[in-house]
Amino acid sequence: MDRFNDVKRSEEIVDIPDIIGDYWICNVFDPNQKYRDYYYGIITDIKEKMGAEEKEHIVTVMVLIDGEQKKYKFYTNGESNYKYLDLNDLCNGYVNEESIKELKYTGVKVKLYKTKKGDNVYINELIAEDFESDNQKIQIDMLGEYWLENIALPKK
Repeated sequence: MDRFNDVKRSEEIVDIPDIIGDYWICNVFDPNQKYRDYYYGIITDIKEKMGAEEKEHIVTVMVLIDGEQKKYKFYTNGESNYKYLDLNDLCNGYVNEESIKELKYTGVKVKLYKTKKGDNVYINELIAEDFESDNQKIQIDMLGEYWLENIALPKK
């Protein structure tokens, strides 16, 4: 602590860099606030399979909650289900093999919900990311890049 004895205290915060002054902390998941809060995440996987009558998709998203990354799933439950529209919007109206590949490792916003039975948490809504500030986007991008470089795609 002696090293800081000669440091002058600032009475103002005007010189704080924007990225720190506009610091954003990831939300904590509160199951009582389901369907209300958005969380940021990165799509890590999309699987397409043929259901009984239509194609179904399972989107896995690494969600940033309370400074940690947690994986949750989004099920479209078929092309006629309202949830399919979220995936369709992310793919600019064309859900196909190519557009699905392009979505991998892109940022999104999600709403989570906890099932009534058990403690399972799933994604209810999946939309393109948007931010309240450029600094928030920078912070999410930095977290996403760190996650990709150190966790998702570890170096050999």
